Amino acid sequence: MATIDPQAQQEQQEPDFTDQAPLSTMQFGCIMIEFYQYSQHAYRIVWRSKMTGATTSFISDAQANYQIIRKWATNKKLPDLNASFDKRTVAFTHFLKNVDIIKIAHDILRRARDFCTQLFAVQEDLPDLKGPDFRFGRLQSAIGQQVNIYSKTSKDHLIAKGHLLQLVGGQVQVYVSKRLDLQNMAKIQKFSSRCVYLI
Repeated sequence: MATIDPQAQQEQQEPDFTDQAPLSTMQFGCIMIEFYQYSQHAYRIVWRSKMTGATTSFISDAQANYQIIRKWATNKKLPDLNASFDKRTVAFTHFLKNVDIIKIAHDILRRARDFCTQLFAVQEDLPDLKGPDFRFGRLQSAIGQQVNIYSKTSKDHLIAKGHLLQLVGGQVQVYVSKRLDLQNMAKIQKFSSRCVYLI
């Protein structure tokens, strides 16, 4: 089960691994993949975008708990995100669906995704695992970007504006910056992906 709670996200901290260098790195265009090994069952895979300055990390600890941590470039001034999972394949799929893919050729994206999948499969002893068979969605390239939010009942009824934070199943999480006709006052909210469009 995934735990994706805005309040918890602000309170949770990424483990301090800053004193360790990556065990391996691989570059795919403007994407750098870093792999860190902390113990036999504790490791981290980092997807670092030179285009956006953001990082998305997949972290496994020795107790089979999984975290996906998103850190933005400082100029974004957006809250870092932390999602916790107890199912490894669900966590890994969430990780791949929330990495930065802005201005990267599709074949390069697939190679980077397959490389991450291979790292994950080796660590989790899943020799037959293949890369998740999904297309990079229209909103994945909008992560961190400004979006319009429309009413569920009308695509012509603009209710708010904000920055897209992450994709969560068929929903998206948005940091709301301007309310036009949105009653919920929370800064971070989830909306149906069908109601959110890149500006």
